[in-house]
Amino acid sequence: MYTCYVSTVGNPDRNQYAPISDPEWIEADTLQDLRTEIQEYQDDWNVRGGNWKNPIVYEVHGKTKKKIGSLSYNLRLWIKVGAVVGDKYIDGIEYEEGETK
Repeated sequence: MYTCYVSTVGNPDRNQYAPISDPEWIEADTLQDLRTEIQEYQDDWNVRGGNWKNPIVYEVHGKTKKKIGSLSYNLRLWIKVGAVVGDKYIDGIEYEEGETK
């Protein structure tokens, strides 16, 4: 299972000086399902790039929660170097397509 805490900030360019949404913990069985849930959150609250706070993504096994990376506004997963995702050790910057750059 994967989880993250999504929240926003105001965008001064749009005269917003407070968060534009309620913060929320989102959980899903797969990363793709997590992205889908977050996309719905963004759509429901009309969240744009200037409002987005990159949430930390955790992989959850029982009571154990480990940080694997963060999601940018476009929902690309930026995996933390040294993270173990599933049974794969990440030793460089890894992108969601599996390419190391």
